[in-house]
Amino acid sequence: MPTTVLAAVTRRASLTRLAAAGVALLGAAGPVQAAPRPARKSRCACPTTLATRRVVSEPSPTLPVERVTTVAAAECGGPGKVVSCGYQLGGTVAQFVNVAVTVVGPTADAAACVVHIARIAEAGSVAGAVVRATALCLV
Repeated sequence: MPTTVLAAVTRRASLTRLAAAGVALLGAAGPVQAAPRPARKSRCACPTTLATRRVVSEPSPTLPVERVTTVAAAECGGPGKVVSCGYQLGGTVAQFVNVAVTVVGPTADAAACVVHIARIAEAGSVAGAVVRATALCLV
């Protein structure tokens, strides 16, 4: 039994001395720093930012009580100019009862943003809700 205890104490002392030597070695070398990464050269001569403008459409026709759809479109002035689409709703809380935004997105040629709002039920509805399309367009 005494030899087992002695062996454990000897191992612990050896590990302690080894750890102290490692700390001293690292301390003598100074702080460890990562090697700097070389700068990447871009193959693209593209601008880092794109010139854009925000276009907001006129309000759509008011949405009646009947189950119909009304549309608003923000024109960007040419195919492929739409970057992003959005919308703004106008009206009172009562006018938004049974109203859903059904389409938000660019046209097929990305020349405009189109927004559709629809009346999904007539019961309890009040006429008057409108929508404006907003587009972020390339200049």
